[in-house]
Amino acid sequence: MAIRQLSSKEIEIRDSILDLSKTREWEFSGILNARNEILIELKTEMLPQRCEPSADVHILANQPDSHLILHHNHLTKESLSSADWNGACYLFKEIFAHCDDGTTYYGKVKDKLQVLKNIEQFTYQQHLLSAGNLILNNSQKLYFFNATPIDYAKETINNAMKIKGYIEYDVDWGAFCRPCKTVMAIINGAANDLAARL
Repeated sequence: MAIRQLSSKEIEIRDSILDLSKTREWEFSGILNARNEILIELKTEMLPQRCEPSADVHILANQPDSHLILHHNHLTKESLSSADWNGACYLFKEIFAHCDDGTTYYGKVKDKLQVLKNIEQFTYQQHLLSAGNLILNNSQKLYFFNATPIDYAKETINNAMKIKGYIEYDVDWGAFCRPCKTVMAIINGAANDLAARL
């Protein structure tokens, strides 16, 4: 599965978020109502790794015909986090995380109860450790050019939840984050091992 094509409005939002993050190293979010392509909110909390939706977004998300889409930036270039998946469970039909190297992470929840179970804080921390250890054990002396094995732990967890059918998830890799084929094979192997434990 490939990431779906963005609408022209979504491209504007993505580009605005990435432009803003170049001048300020903060996380920015743009929330779009997919039903009418109206930008609901463009926001920052002036923090590098957090941008919580406003109370207005929470109200809109609870309307029966709600179809909100989150576009935000990840300065760390890491995959979707437990906080991202929590937002996808309760507020957003789709989430996109964009990185300044061109990487885009995409997610959509298919099984809310299973995702919530697996992102619960203690469980998620255990998954991060397991994923990191699986990658390290499989990599032996492999050199990770632009990242350490632990940087791909979230990627491994997300792939494991995708394997189990709990989420739709995909990545369009940019220049910096793109793992080589050997590293991807290690991540996929670790994701298969982790999926058996979910």
